[in-house]
Amino acid sequence: MDPAIEFGLLTALLYGVSDFVAKFSSREVGVWRTLFWGELCSASLLTLWIALDASGNGAARAAFAQPWSAWAFAVGSNLTILAATAVFYRALTIGRFSVVMPIVATYGAITALLSMLLGEPLGLVALGGIAVAVLGAALASVPPASGAGQVQASPAGVPRGIGLASVAAVLYGIGFCVQAHYAVPRLGHLVPVWLYYVLGCALLGSVGGLMRRDLSPPRLGQLPVVLGTGLAASGAFVALTLAVTGGDVAVPTVLASLASVVTVLLARLLIKEQVALHQWAGIAAVLFGLLMLHASSSRHLPATVAAASASHAAG
Repeated sequence: MDPAIEFGLLTALLYGVSDFVAKFSSREVGVWRTLFWGELCSASLLTLWIALDASGNGAARAAFAQPWSAWAFAVGSNLTILAATAVFYRALTIGRFSVVMPIVATYGAITALLSMLLGEPLGLVALGGIAVAVLGAALASVPPASGAGQVQASPAGVPRGIGLASVAAVLYGIGFCVQAHYAVPRLGHLVPVWLYYVLGCALLGSVGGLMRRDLSPPRLGQLPVVLGTGLAASGAFVALTLAVTGGDVAVPTVLASLASVVTVLLARLLIKEQVALHQWAGIAAVLFGLLMLHASSSRHLPATVAAASASHAAG
């Protein structure tokens, strides 16, 4: 199997686990504390990794010699992704997996569309996949009419979490697209991820202090969900940057979007969260749309990866 596909699927698995655990961590510990302590743990481990890599002849050492523009793109994209993560965790706190996850999953379609605008080939099949994914997300957002699977709604009658999930999807799509096209090719797969967690810790710590948010350490019994959320997410981020290193952005990002399916299935299997029939149909439509994107983009993937491999060998 192609490395871009392998790392894309690994990204989906790790993000799916992280998103599932994040719901419980956000409810028990709070969004700010979950983000801060989870990212502090990841930043510490990645800093050690960067230091070891930069001390030799690794890619991290070369990254620090890149021009300021590459770092500017990395900082901007990471701030966008960080904002998306905060909005997403808040959506999970007030909404249901079956409503929030299919909407957030469309970030892969957004990234693919933006990549097309930047010159990456994307045909009619891929455009159809984007449309199917968006329509499927809308269908999955409609709450059940009644019964145990009923979705809580806001005073306006809209299921809770829809607006925040939509904002998160757009921010993720923009952030990942900018990072994959302008930061990873010059800084490598590791430094942008490390920068994300360093920025996240600094921003959350400073803003949280100004807003008088509780950033106290989690209790011992809360550490598994907090650290599990952070470590799974950082592992997924590293896998995604590895996936796009070969030059193809649409395929790995679309595969990463399958994390929503992983999360909803975990919710159904482990906590017995009810999912209505039409929501299953919407989830299936999202999956089908993402697979259409994958089928369309994968036509040029082998050549892209082969060219990248040849370039690496020549260097």
